[in-house]
Amino acid sequence: MICLLKSYQNSTLLWLIFYFFASAIWAEDDPKIIRTISYSEILNAQMTSIANIERMKISANGGKIVFNTVAGKLYTVNSDGSGLTTLMEEDGRGFLDISSDGSTVIFAKLYAYEILVFSSSGGEATHIANNLPLPQGGVTGPDIRLNPVIVDSAGESGLESRIFFTAVAGGPDVAGVWSVGDDGLVQHFSYRQMSLQLFGKDGTEFNGNIAFDQGFDVSENGHRIVVNTWNFQYEGHTILWDKDSGLQILRNYGPTRSSVPAGLTISPDGNKIVITKPISGVLGSSVESIDFTSGHSIDLIDNIGTSPMVQITSDGKSVLGKGDSTPLILLNTDGTARLDMVNSPSLSADGDPFYRNSIGPTISITGDGTRFAFASALNFNDYTRLWVADIDTGLVSTTPSISNIVLSPNYIVVNGGSYSNFTADISGGIETILRAGFSGFNKGVYEHIIGNSNSYWLWDDGTHGDLVANDGNY
Repeated sequence: MICLLKSYQNSTLLWLIFYFFASAIWAEDDPKIIRTISYSEILNAQMTSIANIERMKISANGGKIVFNTVAGKLYTVNSDGSGLTTLMEEDGRGFLDISSDGSTVIFAKLYAYEILVFSSSGGEATHIANNLPLPQGGVTGPDIRLNPVIVDSAGESGLESRIFFTAVAGGPDVAGVWSVGDDGLVQHFSYRQMSLQLFGKDGTEFNGNIAFDQGFDVSENGHRIVVNTWNFQYEGHTILWDKDSGLQILRNYGPTRSSVPAGLTISPDGNKIVITKPISGVLGSSVESIDFTSGHSIDLIDNIGTSPMVQITSDGKSVLGKGDSTPLILLNTDGTARLDMVNSPSLSADGDPFYRNSIGPTISITGDGTRFAFASALNFNDYTRLWVADIDTGLVSTTPSISNIVLSPNYIVVNGGSYSNFTADISGGIETILRAGFSGFNKGVYEHIIGNSNSYWLWDDGTHGDLVANDGNY
């Protein structure tokens, strides 16, 4: 595989050009350009007096981004960088979501007893979910511990939108998963119901700090809910609620605090779930994809550290998150392929750039999987920057030509180890080629694109084995 880094207007365009190898590592005659990604930096916190970004999400249609900052402000901005709007001036640290069309934003502070609803264009907030009925009379708020979710087509009475959230206030009968819409509040299940039906307990073991923990998501029609708990025998469990079949234990992970899965994401149709699950005895997680239609599950990555895959595309075919050797990857949920989308040494040096100080995520992808956004500092002391990237932008007609691809000798001895020289002539295109790189192909999956021991720069500077500088021969 050849990877070209090219200048493009005021952003950086990364052309991913895949050059296929057979299993015996013989080169094919024709390289194939299968995907391009263009990156645009749309916001620099230093230029806008915005402090570091804490959480961020792009709308499913790709038009609007919502984010909050460690200074406690809540903003929206168009994905082209225009229309920066302040929704909240202070106390804006917490959880957020944005509707598919980008018109509505919800926000809830950690431990909050209400959820705020905003128009993404600004204005006063509407206060909701602050009236959960108590068994003994009166009302309470939810005490938010996990991110609420806007579900655009989950109306109990044919309405367009509901907001789903977990509650841990008010004891085991009020605690549970709720939703609110124009037709009012609905409790989908209580903690006590979960305790009795799944664990044979009576709910008196309830602990609001661990009742619902590190993962919550809802299908688009609201008929399936996934949530994690650590409240039973102090073991991590993933719980599935289905509107027709009720509650079930989807996974049991073991008796340590680190056994709670780092994250959950469910496809809009509810047929696929991706779990970032703990690895026993290791400080890290693996990624599992569960397909309810086929009944099959598959491990997608063995160890990606402790940060979760965060968002699945509308068709359930791809999931976005932090990678094992690269900061940002897109995985096919059937295990067939992966795309390492962001791999900057300066980002990698920041540990986990999209979960800074254990808060996040600051990565998000659109419903159709063709646009993603990410916010990070280039180094630990830098201001946060916000990028938007488009995948498969239709710019392949401006790509350069690649010819005279030579691997000499044209084989590699895998077990014994060997050396081989790789060169290619690259010319044409409307932008200046900044650098080119080469990476391998393993078990049907392209991996490790530029920036680690499995990838290599190709040089056109008269050094590193290159004969003539700037001649197009890398």
